[in-house]
Amino acid sequence: MKFQDQMSEINQDTAIQIYGIDSGDVVKAAVYESTGATAEEVAAFEAKDDQAAGRVKEKAEERITTQRAGFQDYQPAEMAKLQDPVLVQKGNCVVLCVSNDNETAKKAIDGFLS
Repeated sequence: MKFQDQMSEINQDTAIQIYGIDSGDVVKAAVYESTGATAEEVAAFEAKDDQAAGRVKEKAEERITTQRAGFQDYQPAEMAKLQDPVLVQKGNCVVLCVSNDNETAKKAIDGFLS
């Protein structure tokens, strides 16, 4: 899967802070953000249990809402990516992908989580 923008990994502590997640809910996180010129983002969280994963998913939904508000006036062309991003919870894992290729992202995430 290709992204339009350059993606950079952010450290786990920063990722948890950006998403507003309780650090006690997360065992491991990997988040890649774009430069800010696009809304592209990939985030994968391993929560301590299924209930914590539900809370992480809620925070990912809030992150999408925040990004929509930020990009609406700044980069309106990016709104298409934010209208229906791929957000999957399976067991204690939560994965979010904001891209312009949801079909490929969904297949990759399903493969990763199976």
